[in-house]
Amino acid sequence: MRQESSKLKNKQKIRILKNPRLRKIRYELRTLLTLEYKKRMKELNKNPDTSLNYDERKKKLKIILKDREKLKLTFHRSPISCWVCGDRMNDLIQDLDSLFWFCVNCHQDFRFY
Repeated sequence: MRQESSKLKNKQKIRILKNPRLRKIRYELRTLLTLEYKKRMKELNKNPDTSLNYDERKKKLKIILKDREKLKLTFHRSPISCWVCGDRMNDLIQDLDSLFWFCVNCHQDFRFY
């Protein structure tokens, strides 16, 4: 069982596209998703309604914080951009331990083995 887990640690998911047209489409899609992520984070960063009483406001802030963390984790665990440098153009490699995606350059620099 221990040997199997060590083998799994060395496995990686790589998504490579050779066709320049497909690479351009992938980049544009990643850019759209990144812009949507930033837009939603900006909306979640707004202060809740000041007319609420303290308890209601506190509950609302807890929900907002939970939603922000969920959105952030989902974004970084999706093959949209490199977790380290934010690159959206190059092919990405998924680290199966952390489930984050890295460009080839950052993955070589920041190995998690």
